[in-house]
Amino acid sequence: MYGLIIKDFYVNRKYSIIFAAAIVLLHALEFLAAMSGEDDGSNSFIFKLLGVMVVFSSFYMIGMLQHGLFESDERKKWAYYVTSTEGGAAAQISAKYISVYLLCMGGVIICNTIGALAADLSGFSFDVMPLVLAAFFSQMLLRAIDIPFVVAFGTKRGNMVRGAVLVLGILAVVTYALYGDLSYFGNSMDTFWEKFFELFDMKDNPRLMVVLLTAALAVMPLYYLSCRLSCRLYLKGVDGYDK
Repeated sequence: MYGLIIKDFYVNRKYSIIFAAAIVLLHALEFLAAMSGEDDGSNSFIFKLLGVMVVFSSFYMIGMLQHGLFESDERKKWAYYVTSTEGGAAAQISAKYISVYLLCMGGVIICNTIGALAADLSGFSFDVMPLVLAAFFSQMLLRAIDIPFVVAFGTKRGNMVRGAVLVLGILAVVTYALYGDLSYFGNSMDTFWEKFFELFDMKDNPRLMVVLLTAALAVMPLYYLSCRLSCRLYLKGVDGYDK
C-alpha cells in the first residue's frame, strides 16, 4: 500500500509542483502585507483579509490535487490489475484516502507555519490556526462524502454529483443571506469582516479551539467509514471507466 501512495505522488508530481508553487506565491503575498508597515488599522485589516484568502485558496488547490489522485487511475486495465494483487481493492482505495489525508495535513502545516511567521514579522495579532482547522474539517468532510461517488461513478459523474451538492450549499447560503437573521454581522462589509475576524479570534472566543479540534477529530470516523464504503464500491465503478 505504501508503494501505491508513493506512486500517486509520483504520477501527479507535475501538478503537485505547480500547485505547491502557487501556494508559496499566495503566502508570499501574505509576507508582503506583513512587511507593509505598522499596525495602523488598514494594514492590519489587509493582512487579516489576505490571511483568509491564502488559507482558503490553498485548501481549494489542495482539493483539486486530491481529485487528480483518482483521475490518474481511471483505467480498467490498472483497476483489474491492482485488485488481483495481494492488497486488492482495499489497498488501492486506502492508499488514496491516506494520500488525501496527507495533502490536507500538508496544507495545515504550511498555512499554520507561514501564517505564524508572517504574524511575528508584522506584529499584527491574527492567528490563522482556527481558520486552518475549519478548512481542514470542511475538506475532510467533503472528501468523506464525495469520494464514494467518485469511486462508484468515476470522476466525471462523481464531480457532477459533487457540483450538485456544492450548488445546493451555495443556494442554502444565499437563501439564508437573503432571508435569515444577519444582525450579528452588521449592515456593512466592514462590520461583516470585523465580526468574522472576531468569530475566529481565540482571544475573544477561547472555546473556539476546543470546538474546532473536536470537529476535526469527530470527522475522522466518518472518513474511515467512507473508506470502507469506497472499498466495496470500487469494482462496481470500474465498468464505468472510459478507458
